[in-house]
Amino acid sequence: MKFSFLWLVPFLCFFSGYYLIFRLTAVSSVETPRVVGLLLQDALKMLAASQLQAQIIAEKEEADLPDGLVLDQMPHPQQQIKISQPLYLTIARKPPHARAPNLLGMTKETAVQEAQSQAIRIKFHELESNYPVGYCFGHYPVAGEPLEDEALDVYVSAGITTTRIFPSCKDMPVQDVESFCKKLGMTVHIFHAHKIAEDHECACTVREQKPLAGTLIDLKKPLIVQLIVEQP
Repeated sequence: MKFSFLWLVPFLCFFSGYYLIFRLTAVSSVETPRVVGLLLQDALKMLAASQLQAQIIAEKEEADLPDGLVLDQMPHPQQQIKISQPLYLTIARKPPHARAPNLLGMTKETAVQEAQSQAIRIKFHELESNYPVGYCFGHYPVAGEPLEDEALDVYVSAGITTTRIFPSCKDMPVQDVESFCKKLGMTVHIFHAHKIAEDHECACTVREQKPLAGTLIDLKKPLIVQLIVEQP
């Protein structure tokens, strides 16, 4: 009789060892934190504090949301999750920037049509050049580069104009000023600020002028330049 329970010893040892191994290797669980609405870097910090890992399973293009914003998570908040189990995340991604088209050589009208077909805004800048009027000879960003705010600065030719800004002639030798003006077909009248000798060889400098410096002039129209000069 005293040996009638010895057959149970192996089973008790087996179950005791199994229970001990289970306790040593059992993975504890935690409550799933809420990371929806956080940026990815902040979500990763929160999960690391709970000894959890993250796995991105999907990205959605959202133009109005910050890049990397967590949109969804599995398991959902407040569910139990094992420490070894990853949290599956869906995050927002900004749509890729549009690329600048190649508008070089186009007319202004054609460039507008091309930009409209790609939903790109254009800001034109007309500059004097030897190209035909309305010819697109440059733009920024250049073709193939990303567009910030889907906007493109386009430079088109205004052709050759005859409008110029009259320069400042003050303190310049009158002979140089007179020569410059006559090359452009201007008539020059010189007045001395002080009385001069009859044999005066003019090496004076300009004290005052008309038109004033900065005045817009048209080279196609006759222009009289008046200079008041004095000896240096």
